[in-house]
Amino acid sequence: MTTTPGASITTTGTSVTVTGLTNGAAYTVSVVASNAKGAGPASSGSGTPKGPWKVGKLGGPSTAKAGSKVTLTVVVTGGKVTTKVVLQRKVGKAWKVVGTFKYDKKHKRWTISVTAPTKKGGVLNLRALAKGDAAHTDSPGPARTVKAV
Repeated sequence: MTTTPGASITTTGTSVTVTGLTNGAAYTVSVVASNAKGAGPASSGSGTPKGPWKVGKLGGPSTAKAGSKVTLTVVVTGGKVTTKVVLQRKVGKAWKVVGTFKYDKKHKRWTISVTAPTKKGGVLNLRALAKGDAAHTDSPGPARTVKAV
């Protein structure tokens, strides 16, 4: 259900989901419970919804000279990242943090330098992960590989 400011929602259940809210806009909600004996006092609360971060594809080369430095970039949208963005490497079936991106204000993206595998043919399986705070959950981006040539 979509509501407008000042709208009223009636339910016989114990919860209501309000859709159509705008991320970053402040809302105040007042709740009044009523039964056969009448209405109780209103209870109010306020909050600002924040959508999930969207972590873009890692930018940078897919191949690099063995042992060379490689710079990777990523763009994170969906709200200001208030914590950090980390680089993860797939080791077996698990993703392990191998570094922390730095924010490049000029280009509005996150950057990190890594070392390509030291042996030709070696592959790094990598992804960026925007770390969650109280309002967001951890959001991984798509995986990509860097192969040593």
